[in-house]
Amino acid sequence: VFLARTSAARVALVGRREVDDAIRAKLDRVRAVGGEAEYFAADAADPVALAAVVSEVRRRWGPVTGAIHSALVLRDGTLDRMTADAFDEVVRPKADGGLALARAVAGEPLDYLAFFSSANALPGAAGQGNYAAGCAYQDALAARL
Repeated sequence: VFLARTSAARVALVGRREVDDAIRAKLDRVRAVGGEAEYFAADAADPVALAAVVSEVRRRWGPVTGAIHSALVLRDGTLDRMTADAFDEVVRPKADGGLALARAVAGEPLDYLAFFSSANALPGAAGQGNYAAGCAYQDALAARL
């Protein structure tokens, strides 16, 4: 909403679920303050799907000038009781999703590329080792980029 209000931004929201009332409300808030907004159903950790979204956004609105990664899944549990699949379910949106976004917008005239991770990557939090690992990876990716 801030970007729409201050610069009439065009906002593409990407998520894995289908459009629902909560998503419609977010789109309406962006539009109400002067921006444009569309929702695209895609898994941010799927590089082919995310590249297709970026391509469609470019087709509709022109070059992408900013991108924000804020995908997450929370499945708390201690690592000693966690399956590899449960670990991956949480790490994938941060690690694979961050890399997929960076690759999808490579070559775009970006003013910014922001990654929202968590301070949990530093000290960790009991029961969130999977989330801390995903955030630590994303922090390292952002630093590398």
